[in-house]
Amino acid sequence: MFDTQRIGEQAVFAKTATGQQEIKDRGLGLTLFLRRLLILVDGKRSAGELAPMVAGQDVLDLLQQLVNKACIELVKAGPTDSPGKTTPVADPVEPPDTAAPMLARLPAAATRTAKDLENARNFMINTINMEFGQHTRVSLIESISNCQTVDELRHWYPLWFNTMQSSRSGARALPDLVERLFQVL
Repeated sequence: MFDTQRIGEQAVFAKTATGQQEIKDRGLGLTLFLRRLLILVDGKRSAGELAPMVAGQDVLDLLQQLVNKACIELVKAGPTDSPGKTTPVADPVEPPDTAAPMLARLPAAATRTAKDLENARNFMINTINMEFGQHTRVSLIESISNCQTVDELRHWYPLWFNTMQSSRSGARALPDLVERLFQVL
C-alpha cells in the first residue's frame, strides 16, 4: 500500500476490475463523493485535475479511500520533493492566472446589494447546471449556494471559472458569461 499524500496531485489512477464492478452494482456502498470520483478516474487525469470535480473535499484522501477499497490503482506517480516528503496539495480554489486580474477589476464587494449577491449566486449555479446537468458538480453548487456575502462568492469564482472552462461549449461562452456575472458579482 502507498500513501497518496506522498505521491501528490500529479499522480494518475485507473479503475481496477473491482472499481469497474462497483460502478455497475454499487456493492461497496460508496459515499456520493467517492462514487463520483471513482466514475471520473480514467487513467488520464491527475489527482490535481480531478480536485475541482470534488470541490470542498480532499481529493487525495478520497483517492486513498478508493485505493484502500481496491477500486483504483496507481498508473503514474507524481513527483515528490524527496523520498518520504509530502508534496503539498494546491488549493483547488487558487485563482487561475486569468481569474485574479478579472476579479481585481470588480467594484468593492461592499457596494453590492443583497439582490446582487442572490443574482450572482443564481447565475453561477444556473450556468453550471445548464452546462453540466443537474446533480453534477454538486459540491461546487452547494458551496456557491451557501455563500452569505459577496466576498465568499468571489472566493468561489475561480473554481466556477475553471469548471465552465473545462467544457468546450462553456469555454466558448465564457467571455459573455463572465461579463454578465460581473454585472452583479
